[in-house]
Amino acid sequence: MDETHLTLSGNATFLGPSLETRSTSRYAATMQIVFYIGIACALAGLAGVVVCILRALPLRKATQDDGDVKAALQRLVFWNAAAFGIAFLGLGMIVVAGLLS
Repeated sequence: MDETHLTLSGNATFLGPSLETRSTSRYAATMQIVFYIGIACALAGLAGVVVCILRALPLRKATQDDGDVKAALQRLVFWNAAAFGIAFLGLGMIVVAGLLS
């Protein structure tokens, strides 16, 4: 670890990392955490979109009543929008962490 001397009032000398080094490493660690959380959110959103697609494919080929198919697809629209929202939130976190680090 970086060791520098801090002098207070010219008499006492303390040995330890400088305040600038400690705050910079803490900031970098925070941005790294935000980056990895963003990756997790983006991948979770992408997985949700894939699940919505896989659930909608059999409904296209279904021979059921149109009202039942329409109701099932309307339920999927909510989950699809939520998955896209989570994915975009994750991508936003990745961009912010990249710009601020």
